[in-house]
Parts: sequence; C-alpha cells; structure tokens
Amino acid sequence: MSILLPSKLKQKLPSIETVLQVHVDQRDVYIHYFNPIGSGDWFVMGGDKTSSGWLLYGAIYFSQVRYDYFYLKELKNKRLPFDCKIQINKNFETVLWGELSKTLKGF
Repeated sequence: MSILLPSKLKQKLPSIETVLQVHVDQRDVYIHYFNPIGSGDWFVMGGDKTSSGWLLYGAIYFSQVRYDYFYLKELKNKRLPFDCKIQINKNFETVLWGELSKTLKGF
C-alpha cells in the first residue's frame, strides 16, 4: 500500500493559513494525488494536522479546477472500481501553481 503523506512531505508542507496569504499563482504545489483509472487530481499546497486528521488545501482538478479543503482520510477511503485507490505521484517535484496550471487541459 502506498503512503499518501510521507514524513518528508509533512515537514515541507506549509500551514493553510500561510498558503492563503500568497497569490494563487505564486503558491507552491508540494503533492500530487491522482485517480489511477480515471479523472481526478488533487494538487496540495498546504496542510494542517487537526484532531480529525490531516486537513489539506489545494487545487482539485476534474474537468475544471476548484480550490478547496479536504481531509487526507477522504482520499484514503475513496472507493474506486476494481479495488483501486487514490495514488500519490512519487515523481512529482514542487512547482509553482501558476506554471503547473498552464499544463492542465481546460484551465
């Protein structure tokens, strides 16, 4: 099973409050989660450990982008066909959202 929030990424992740103080195009994206069998990408810009688990903030992309909060456990518990699970892009490198968003279809 893939670890969705490795320790090294937890340490790099700024608080959500810090992220929201920066213009959206200047926000760093630290983590990319994806649906391995269909549409759905989550680009994490920040996160906070709460009593309910890790609360993350970022861009959620299906056919359009929306900026929203989501709990890590929501991704872990997401039921996909063929017993697949949401995956972390292990090759993803931190990038500015302003650059990354230009590569997304329909943005």
